[in-house]
Formats: sequence, C-alpha cells, structure tokens
Amino acid sequence: MTRIHRKPRTASPDELPILIGAADLPVYKRDRDSSPLVRCNDGLHFHAPLLVPPATRLGIPVEEHFRANEAMYLGKRRLIQKLDVRPVTDSYERVVDYVFKTILRGRVLYDEGILLLPRARKELASTRSACSMRPID
Repeated sequence: MTRIHRKPRTASPDELPILIGAADLPVYKRDRDSSPLVRCNDGLHFHAPLLVPPATRLGIPVEEHFRANEAMYLGKRRLIQKLDVRPVTDSYERVVDYVFKTILRGRVLYDEGILLLPRARKELASTRSACSMRPID
C-alpha cells in the first residue's frame, strides 16, 4: 500500500489499489502431465485482479514492480509458492468470469472464497493497546 500511496490510512479509497481475490481449485485436464502439481491445500489457490489507480508512487508498471520485488512478496518462509502478475489484455468480463469460476460453480462458498483488500478502516486494528479498549455494547 505504501508503495502506491505515502499515507494509505488517510488516503481516499480512489487513491488506493483494490485486490479482489477468489479461491480456486485445480481442474484436471485429459493430459495429466499438463495438470498442476498439487502438494498442499488440495491445490487451493487464488486468482485476483488488482486494480491500481493511474497515479502511483511506483514509477514502473505494476507487473514490473512485482517481478523486481518477488522475494519480498513471497516472504522469507515462502508460504506463497508463486506469483503470476500480468496486465489484463482480454475483456474484463472474461477475466471476472475466470477469476470467480470456482465460486460460480459452487465448488467454494462465496463467504469462504472471497478476499477483498484493503480492508475497511473500521476493520483495521486500533493503535490503542488492547487493555485500554472498552468492550463493544
């Protein structure tokens, strides 16, 4: 977020990137050699369009930024195996259908299969300590 906007907590929503992730499961083709190698989570993975505002601090295209900083996004523990970032060149309708195909087919429940970032400001942790917080009525 801070690579897009210097102060994302105070930025207006139209100045921030939006990621809409949808869970997906592998679909095996006739040729099993071309099927994905499933090692964990029964092949569960995410597809996510990333909507980036035109004016950012990046200075380079988004896909180039992810390629240059791949190690940072994959993390030290490598819990994420691979990132594949590409600009949308097909129609947006086709991309949305592809991203949500597993949810639309009922293989993953909508409530369990959607990831929306950034979270709403109300969802973000308070900067106050947990001890000083009052219980919600």
